[in-house]
Amino acid sequence: MLDITKARQLSNLEHLEKDVLELNSRNEGPFKEVLLCYLKGVEVLFPKNEMLYSAGKKYPVI
Repeated sequence: MLDITKARQLSNLEHLEKDVLELNSRNEGPFKEVLLCYLKGVEVLFPKNEMLYSAGKKYPVI
């Protein structure tokens, strides 16, 4: 059986990055909303990632 989890995660991450870049290029809202969109997407792709949670505690969203 072939494990394609990593490949699928990378593909999904690339798709998220393209969406976020497109959102940013339209310049329709504040940059903070673009960053929140990206972070929420990363949380969906990598749920309960300890490194992300510890970074969030160290650097809270303002």
